[in-house]
Amino acid sequence: MVVDGHQLPDNRVVDLDSALLRAFVVTAQESHFGRAARRLHLTQQALSKRIARLETVLTVRLFDRGSRQVELTEAGSRLLPLARQAVDAVDEVAAELLATGSVLVVDVLGENLSPIHLLQRAIAAEPDLRVEIMMRDNKIPLVDALRSGASHVAVGWSGSVADPWPRDIRRRVLMLEPVHVLVSAQHPMADRDEIALDELADLALWFPVRNAPPEWVAWLDELSAAHGLRIDRSGTTLGFADFLDLGGVAERVSFFGGAMPVPPGQGVRLIPIVEPTPVVVWSVMWRRRIADSRVAHLVAAMTAGQPDLLRAARTDPGALWLPEGERAYVAQEAVQAAWH
Repeated sequence: MVVDGHQLPDNRVVDLDSALLRAFVVTAQESHFGRAARRLHLTQQALSKRIARLETVLTVRLFDRGSRQVELTEAGSRLLPLARQAVDAVDEVAAELLATGSVLVVDVLGENLSPIHLLQRAIAAEPDLRVEIMMRDNKIPLVDALRSGASHVAVGWSGSVADPWPRDIRRRVLMLEPVHVLVSAQHPMADRDEIALDELADLALWFPVRNAPPEWVAWLDELSAAHGLRIDRSGTTLGFADFLDLGGVAERVSFFGGAMPVPPGQGVRLIPIVEPTPVVVWSVMWRRRIADSRVAHLVAAMTAGQPDLLRAARTDPGALWLPEGERAYVAQEAVQAAWH
């Protein structure tokens, strides 16, 4: 066999470490050693050693290294699709092992947000659902947190991930959560059954954003610009109960997730927003090494009994408001949901 001009014995066996192939695939995807090293949670020096080791084993040069980026050589281009297949095969083996018996670690982002309540209800309804709950620091990028291996599945806002979507991460919509307004029981609107979104432009809206996840702040910015809302973002809260207390001040109108339970005795009311209904797009994301069937079971358990707003996104997209950057993704998910 001849490889790049080198004659190799026909009986030569090349034993390749999957870690070396993974390093090669990620570096080829990023075209940059620094970015690839961060994805793999390696130092750049350690990544360079893995690539050099692979080149030594194969006796070919895989990359042309420039000052700003790296490019595949002809041999590297031929190897890439085969290396991807090998890495995918290793991930499939790991997925099969994780598909039965093991605990699935689910990152729910925050202790007061809707996903943790959905997961707690799912566990109560299905005692055999083997999951463990964790919450990441929202300052850590979602994809980096998944790649670190701290969790198997992450729930969050996939719109926060920069395009193009990472090849090693899968995603699907968990739910479209309607956003309601929260008012005190003494507020003049407290007995309303619903309120039109454009009516909010005339109200004293309040929502503190200090220490809020950047995705939530961006969601508020886009909603405000689209519908002329003026939101007082000043102040801070000392936790969830304090937010409910402050939100229940007589003249204030705040926002609250429709799938989040309100503790009894808070003296507040939730009013659905319509025409259109603003929604937060919650997604589940997971590495390819996690079996898709196991994630599908998790999603089904978490969304049992929840309104299927994906159907509304399919049949009457004008009834919902969501950030422009997520419309194409939600529309695609709505079509796929209709097939099943």
